[in-house]
Amino acid sequence: MEIGAALFLLALATRIFHLRQIAALDPYFLSPATDGVLYHAWAQEIARGDWLGQGVFIMGPLYPYLMGAFYSLAGPALALWKMFQAWLGAGSCMLVWWLAREAFDRRVALLAALGALFYEMLIFYGGTVMVVNIQVPLVLGLTLASLKCLRRGSFPRWFAVGIGLGLSALARQTALLYFPLLAGAIALAWGARAPRRPSPGQRAAFLAALTLGLALTLLPSALRNAAVAGDFVIAISTAGMILYM
Repeated sequence: MEIGAALFLLALATRIFHLRQIAALDPYFLSPATDGVLYHAWAQEIARGDWLGQGVFIMGPLYPYLMGAFYSLAGPALALWKMFQAWLGAGSCMLVWWLAREAFDRRVALLAALGALFYEMLIFYGGTVMVVNIQVPLVLGLTLASLKCLRRGSFPRWFAVGIGLGLSALARQTALLYFPLLAGAIALAWGARAPRRPSPGQRAAFLAALTLGLALTLLPSALRNAAVAGDFVIAISTAGMILYM
């Protein structure tokens, strides 16, 4: 635990240093670009109380809604938002440590976490307004939780994994591709470490829990799209194009 905490603090210091540098040297530090322009404007509308918006979602809604909730508390301050993302980035490094330790050993975990800590693109993205800042910790947390559940699962744990998968899909809908792989792993009892492998009935219950958690997490988005745009779309209208790319 001490190593994980030390990695978190070192990762946080590295990311704060990066933010201080670009705040001092980049004249566009407070001016979002590309997707960030839409996310920033969308979050401000949410912060002003327009929670439903118009039309079917064209981008994953989780990031702008989280951003909008943050803006409603702290105001549309990009500098503070990027500081929050620095904490998320540091948390990602600690999740890499936990995940690699669960899958391999402490030595591999340390090397993997250090790789994530100093990986230039992860540091760079912390200074941008892009969904990757929540997508990375969500996917890491989902993978870690999935691995633990495959080794010793229960209905509540698989239900929580389903919620995590749903949140990942609301950040970027291609995360749904993980569902059939995970369902197959449950069916085969892959990686089980319990004294007895789960029975067929238990596996069916675990799959039902995963599906239920996923469905309940995606339901508000689907209902919102149906109510606002009159179209049944689970999350975003561009999912097919993104999958093709």
